[in-house]
Amino acid sequence: MLRQQTLFFLLAFCAAWLGCATEEVQAPRTDRAGIFEASELITYEYSFAEANPESLLKVLIRARIPVVVAWEPLDNACMDPLGPRFTVGLTRDDPRMAEFNFRHGNGRLACSQRIRKYVI
Repeated sequence: MLRQQTLFFLLAFCAAWLGCATEEVQAPRTDRAGIFEASELITYEYSFAEANPESLLKVLIRARIPVVVAWEPLDNACMDPLGPRFTVGLTRDDPRMAEFNFRHGNGRLACSQRIRKYVI
């Protein structure tokens, strides 16, 4: 229950913070009301082990990067020597992701046992 409350608080805080932005941000639109299959998304991993998900998402959304979902691994079950990676899912490939220190994902999330999910 506490975990759900914390996630709700984080999402509400993120939504309120983004709502206060001076620039209006449009959510990605699809003909299926924003529902995407996992195979339709292109994943990118943050290049560094330390990440502030809310700040990264805000920057990507302001840059109009088509992010629809993000995941933060809460463990290092993949045994990555540099640590787990914050990962985002995009509706289409965007070469600008390199400017934000992201690289194409390689599926490391699959071995994580605890993941926090952010839905945009």
